[in-house]
Amino acid sequence: MKKWEYSKPDDIAEDELFLCLSSEPTRQLPDHFTEQVMDRLYRTEILPASGTRVSVLSGMRRARRVRLGLQWGGAAAGAVALVLLITSAVSEPSLTHSPIKKLFVSKLTNELPAYTNEWPDVGLQEAQELGVVQQPNIQVSDHGFVFSLQTVVADPTRTVLTIRITDSAGKPADAAMNRFDFNQLHIKNEAGADIGELRSTMPIDNPAVSGKSAQKYVMLTYIFPNEKPGDSIVIQGDVHELENGDGKGKALSGDWSFSYKADMTKARDLSVTSNLNESYTTPEGLNVEMEQLVRTPAGVQLKFSTSLTAEAAARTPENLRNLLGVMFHFEDENKHELSRINSSNDDGGRIDTTISYSMEEDAQDGKQHWTYYFYFLPYDSMKVRFILDGYYIPVESNDSITFRPKEIKRQPAIFNNQGDSLKIHDMEIKEIPDEPGMSGWMTVSGKFANKFNSDHWVARDGDGKEYNVIFRGALTDGVTVTIDGPNGGTSPSYLIAKGMTTFPEKLSLTRTITDKRYTDVDWGFELPIIERNEALKSISIPTYDRSSSKIRN
Repeated sequence: MKKWEYSKPDDIAEDELFLCLSSEPTRQLPDHFTEQVMDRLYRTEILPASGTRVSVLSGMRRARRVRLGLQWGGAAAGAVALVLLITSAVSEPSLTHSPIKKLFVSKLTNELPAYTNEWPDVGLQEAQELGVVQQPNIQVSDHGFVFSLQTVVADPTRTVLTIRITDSAGKPADAAMNRFDFNQLHIKNEAGADIGELRSTMPIDNPAVSGKSAQKYVMLTYIFPNEKPGDSIVIQGDVHELENGDGKGKALSGDWSFSYKADMTKARDLSVTSNLNESYTTPEGLNVEMEQLVRTPAGVQLKFSTSLTAEAAARTPENLRNLLGVMFHFEDENKHELSRINSSNDDGGRIDTTISYSMEEDAQDGKQHWTYYFYFLPYDSMKVRFILDGYYIPVESNDSITFRPKEIKRQPAIFNNQGDSLKIHDMEIKEIPDEPGMSGWMTVSGKFANKFNSDHWVARDGDGKEYNVIFRGALTDGVTVTIDGPNGGTSPSYLIAKGMTTFPEKLSLTRTITDKRYTDVDWGFELPIIERNEALKSISIPTYDRSSSKIRN
């Protein structure tokens, strides 16, 4: 199963490229899609999740002291539930009978939504049943445009807003919503400090209700990675610009500012914290210490920390240690999967119920403190096991291949090391408009047991001159990482030796950093069971049955 994923942590106001998704769970994208998006992704940092197809223009990723997992459009699984929250005020009686014919995913989607008509966002259903959905009914008008804050799910795991913008005719203002600058919205604590971090945006196309025109909304999901919310939060809109869709490219200036105080006490009072006293050290030297589970009306937080033994730390440069990723999944007592994180099944299918994650590195002890945010995790209604699948981290390496570039078109060069195979099919010296400067472009394909994404490669010609190498192309990240060949139905992928201006007689290609994947682990534990709220017992829980490759309710 191939899916597309893009993640850009640094600029949430970036121009958007919309993907229109049908109600089918997956959809193949056209071959020319890579070229279409490369202009948007030039020199963008890509953080792929498992089971996804990724277009990349990347060298080594930048190290970050604090890492935040962003999901562009990752809230799509909640679209069914959100339509209920919105339309319940306009006579639509039932969540389960609210169909969605189209789903427009904002940004380059981090995860093609784990969405079918049978798989709504359980957490939002539960939030509604528990009464933590608020309807501010805020409408601010200027220049004929009306900005509305429709609903607020006020919850410590995630706070979800739905906004709507209409034009002077009362119709959805598509341009204003599609290109809205979300930096104009803030979630603050009672002292006025920003504490909410935007983690996903989801434009929703709601089908006509009782013959009326379709109503468009945008769903926004925020988390609180640095500070827990208190008794209340303030949703503040400093909205002074909207796109008016006049084609002139100039934003409309006005004042659509507002402030809404959302009560958090009910959600907080319904929250349950369970301490986890479980730990494990992998054979390769990763220490995992499980800390807490926090169950709130709209989701679950899992908190744990990781650290490396001295031997393991010595394999990874210090500035790359925060590129560690932990692979794990949850399953019920029948071994049906409930959620899989950073890894894939052999059949490519999986459920990933994560909203986002955050990681902060402690400079004192070197530990990395993780919080994963889930739409739901049903340890209040069944036995649930945490299963560690492994981890990945960049490690130093010195794998190399030497070849004659003039001969590879007839006889491709093959790199085989650490379970990874890379085939070099062809090479030419060229430049293109969005990759300025002459460089050596090597057409490649391959299969990798390791992760590849944080690999670092260098090239050396026969004179000993060294060239930095970047990867540009598409890959499928699953149980193995696959780079399709030039005749594989997709656009070619390349390793590019930057600054190479002449065709070398001989060329050595060396991988100095390997994004190593470790799966030699054998550990899991049962989550503590808590009592399920009576109001939630009618809500069914989806699981993934590997034997049938189907989602079960």
